Amino acid sequence: MNEFFRLDDSEFNVWQSKFISYVESKCREWVVSMDKVQVLIIHQSNWATLYNNCQQGLEPEISIRRFVERSIYQKMIEKFVLCLIDNNENVIKDLETKIVEWIVEAQKEASINAGI
Repeated sequence: MNEFFRLDDSEFNVWQSKFISYVESKCREWVVSMDKVQVLIIHQSNWATLYNNCQQGLEPEISIRRFVERSIYQKMIEKFVLCLIDNNENVIKDLETKIVEWIVEAQKEASINAGI
């Protein structure tokens, strides 16, 4: 599960976007309360704001806030997934495959976006 923690910020940004979109599309099937998904969406919004502000080269304090928000957001994702896995066998198989796929996709997309 923690493979996405090793992604750099641009890779993580792509990965988390794929993760949240997928979770939103599957929450009914997985019988997950939308309230729990909303918590992730709030953290996603906080992350996106700080990530975008750092891309614009703003003050170093925003970089620190981005680091802190990413740490908090990652913990929320981890808790969310662990809760799902504890409650639903089908989610385990589904997410294990997707999480790895998204890592590879995120790394490729981030490289393309960076012009590498």
